[in-house]
Amino acid sequence: MKKAFITGISGHIGAHLARLLQKEGWSVTGLARRTSNLNRIKDFGVDVQHGDISDKESIRKGLAGCEALFHLAAPTTVRTEQDKEAVFAGVRNMCHLMLECGVKRMVYVSSTVTVGVVDSKNKTFDEASETKLSGTKYQEVKWEAEQYVKNFVKEKRADVVIVNPSTIIGPGDTRPTPPNQLIVDFLNYAGSWAWIKDKNLKAAPVWFDTGFSLVDAEDVAQGIYRAFQKGKRGERYILGGDNIEMREMYRALSRITGLPAPWIYLPKPCMLALSWIFTKLMEHPPMSYSLAKTMVGKYAFFSSEKAKQELGYSRRSYQETLLRAVEWFLTTTLIVDERKKEIIKSRR
Repeated sequence: MKKAFITGISGHIGAHLARLLQKEGWSVTGLARRTSNLNRIKDFGVDVQHGDISDKESIRKGLAGCEALFHLAAPTTVRTEQDKEAVFAGVRNMCHLMLECGVKRMVYVSSTVTVGVVDSKNKTFDEASETKLSGTKYQEVKWEAEQYVKNFVKEKRADVVIVNPSTIIGPGDTRPTPPNQLIVDFLNYAGSWAWIKDKNLKAAPVWFDTGFSLVDAEDVAQGIYRAFQKGKRGERYILGGDNIEMREMYRALSRITGLPAPWIYLPKPCMLALSWIFTKLMEHPPMSYSLAKTMVGKYAFFSSEKAKQELGYSRRSYQETLLRAVEWFLTTTLIVDERKKEIIKSRR
């Protein structure tokens, strides 16, 4: 049986990828810290190698006998230079250990934060674009790590393929990532003032100018696997979905749930001022000033045509993607019971 190794297997996409590989007849081993929450994969029967991306020995053990390596491990909350170095060291380790352990091919999962963001709604980026964002530590390290992988491929002739997923939502996210948290907050607080009582400023009923490429988690997992099967060495592939503005996302959620979409619009100067104040006063602000500068009034729209043509990548519409996410979250304890009843009643 073919054997694959997944770093970040306890994460949202790692879990979807593990399930997919098992369906395709692979034996799956995943790297996870001993402190990691394994709820996403508890019923999969995968082999878990305890360790982290800085632990070369645990990586060697996990890679033994593998012909495929999928490197996904990278936290979205990279706040310090130490966090950055840990992520970068992990990429370095994976690159060199794939060769040392005789792994045939690695798929490195990067992000569209390395591709581009712009003020205009009319610009769509493809793989030819590269932008070094410096709004957050996460954006910085994803850029640096991807450049390292590209140089590694050139110098070592290593068989590595890069994929760049866009904004991911969807079922199975038991510890919601920031995009899925937007949906959870909408389901819990839309049309309600409970967010004030709960002191959840991130759930305030506001919207601002921004746009993104919304893609289903299962479609991303499928794209990652197709990159392993069909991707060209050293190439990068955008795994995106429909390009929509934030306001349209909330309108679509309103149509799905019957709950009101946020009606308070905050222009860019207001968002920047508020985020600056929050950053000065709070350890973990609802939106940091650095993030606001790279997100508010910015649009990250992408084309996945290359992945479609070369990999056979396909993805759902944003309406179906949002519907699947809503229906799954309504089955979880992340949505309070009273809100579940309200939403079910309004959808009848």
